[in-house]
Amino acid sequence: MDNNNKEIDIVQGELPVLSENVRKPDVLQQFYTAVMEHLANHPDVCLRSTMTDNVAMRVNGGWQEYTPARQLSFWKDLMRVYPSIGDCKWSTRRLQALWDFFRTYAPDITFDNKLYFEMPSAILDGRTGELITTPDRHLTHPTLRNSPFDYDPTYEPSQAWQAWHDSMDEHQQAVRAWSVGSAVLGQYGLLFTFGNTRTGKSTLAEGITSVLGRGVATFNLSQHWGRFYTQDFDNTTYLYDPDCKGAKQKNNENYETLHMMASGDLIRMELKGGASYKSANYGFLEVISNQPVPIHFEKSLIDRVRFCLYTYIEPRGDGGEMKRAILADRQAWVNYTISCAIDLAKNKATRPPIDDYQMYGWVQWLKKTSTYGQMCADAGRALTYQEYTYAYEGKSRYMLEKSTVSEMRDGFYELERQYGTTFFDKDWDNYEQQLKEAYYDEQEARKLL
Repeated sequence: MDNNNKEIDIVQGELPVLSENVRKPDVLQQFYTAVMEHLANHPDVCLRSTMTDNVAMRVNGGWQEYTPARQLSFWKDLMRVYPSIGDCKWSTRRLQALWDFFRTYAPDITFDNKLYFEMPSAILDGRTGELITTPDRHLTHPTLRNSPFDYDPTYEPSQAWQAWHDSMDEHQQAVRAWSVGSAVLGQYGLLFTFGNTRTGKSTLAEGITSVLGRGVATFNLSQHWGRFYTQDFDNTTYLYDPDCKGAKQKNNENYETLHMMASGDLIRMELKGGASYKSANYGFLEVISNQPVPIHFEKSLIDRVRFCLYTYIEPRGDGGEMKRAILADRQAWVNYTISCAIDLAKNKATRPPIDDYQMYGWVQWLKKTSTYGQMCADAGRALTYQEYTYAYEGKSRYMLEKSTVSEMRDGFYELERQYGTTFFDKDWDNYEQQLKEAYYDEQEARKLL
């Protein structure tokens, strides 16, 4: 038979095969259709086309979306399932034709990366906190966020992991539970974690990063990025790296490391000296620093920032041995992460209010955010713009504009409203000492038990 009229070699349950020298359009069209239908119905592949005309495919039990720029990755991932593609060595022309056909004719799918989170045996529904276990859950509740690890509530954590968890005081446990749960559920926010070096600030973020798979990332702001802003915050929340603005002193290793967690809100970041970059799948941010991070202050920022403070914990010095043991218990991290999300979805946990603990974090942060915040903290009250300019003795080069001072004063009023009283005149140094004493009393009590 003429190769141009050769029929497609279709074997039940196998990928259709067609010689490279076939050129007849109707035969090629039949081949493309057969390949697409086979991949679309294969349980381990589930080929789909997205609303943005990209191609989606199941990879290692989770969805992955491929843009035209990632076409090569698509074929490499597909060849792991079908080595015969590599054996046949399909031409780049045929691969391109198939790719275009998939984008046009594959069944459509719409992912909800803010609502669902997939694990091997279940998908977490962020609205209800329920675990969906139906066989077709990856099609009825599709999400690009997935973890290779399963949730197992019957698992008993290791002694090292449990010791880490119990070393947090009640304030830290509350804000951590909210931050982890909201990261998975897509309730956007900013968590500022600061305190002494080697006090466990980054342990939780690293533990979650190791188990959440696609949907979590970590990067160091001082090395690569100039600033970030979030689309859902009306593009007004900026976090600048002092190095990017020409600071001569380089940040230390633990300063301003951003841990982007797992919600579906998009974040736009700017490369140093380059164009902006939009992330996928991320929206909750944790900013980890040895001291409060400078950031533009406004009234609306209060409703999306919470603090986790380690300023009263003495640094640990075991060379990281304990941390390695804690991070090794990945099942405990999965269980902790998903249980926090379930509790938040079922209203068993709430966003920590602006109480003494949170207000202490705000005061410490305000001292670093600007010259105006520092002066107000020193004066014990919110200064007027006239008082601010007078105290500055005419050094206008570093002064804030009147409109910025007005925004900060509005923020102070909102803090007082949520806190219930004035906050500048409280003895926060004494409060920190109380936190420290209570923390170490609790640790001693645990040792006795």
